[in-house]
Amino acid sequence: MLYKAIVKFYLNIKEIMEEILNAITLKSVDVGENDKMITFFTLEKGVITVGAKGVKKDKAKLKFSAEPFCFCAIKVAEKSGRLTLVNADCKKSYFMLSSDISAYLCACLLSETAVFLYKEQPDETLFKNLLKCYESYLKGVKKSVTVKFLLDSLSNAGYGYDFSACLGCNGEITGNVYLSQDASRFLCSSCAQENDIKFAYATYLRLNKINETDYFELSDDETDNNCLKLLAFSFKEKFNLTLKSVDMLLQF
Repeated sequence: MLYKAIVKFYLNIKEIMEEILNAITLKSVDVGENDKMITFFTLEKGVITVGAKGVKKDKAKLKFSAEPFCFCAIKVAEKSGRLTLVNADCKKSYFMLSSDISAYLCACLLSETAVFLYKEQPDETLFKNLLKCYESYLKGVKKSVTVKFLLDSLSNAGYGYDFSACLGCNGEITGNVYLSQDASRFLCSSCAQENDIKFAYATYLRLNKINETDYFELSDDETDNNCLKLLAFSFKEKFNLTLKSVDMLLQF
């Protein structure tokens, strides 16, 4: 009996695999009185969901890991396909973004995008870009870097935009701009079809500028709202994804 118990003990240990991951907290959901399910965007595994026991308690050691926009190193244990939080070390908390409604909504918009596009799909560049956005929000630059993150996410998914010319005739776009109905390309007025989406030339120029500018060199502009509207339409057409934070963000 003792021998069987020892064998079972070691087999259980073997079944449990632990690893340390670099992670950003995207959201959390309450489970029972004291537990949470936390969604992390990790450098190594993309977006994952982890069970966290006791983190709702006032004096919980790992309470910080469930707060939104926390950059931390987490230790997780996997057993039977389920992940459990074992430990965490906070590298930098961006929870203060929650006190600025526009910064908070921008960060929530990034979380929506990451949860949908990067489930178990790691991407080192986008992971770092998410942190760049948080840093920019702290400096008061919000919508422009959010637009850039959305553009980069589209490009990473294989739907990046070509701003070099009209993709109908390959000519220069100088006046009214149209986005094709399937949100795949920009067209001039001569090439646009009846159901294509007309938008301002200034918005087209702004998107192009943001696309070509580094995150930390951006500043916000009054046309950024129009950029967000256009990109929200693109995500809806490409992925059938409604970016819920956009409508609220446009009010600020």
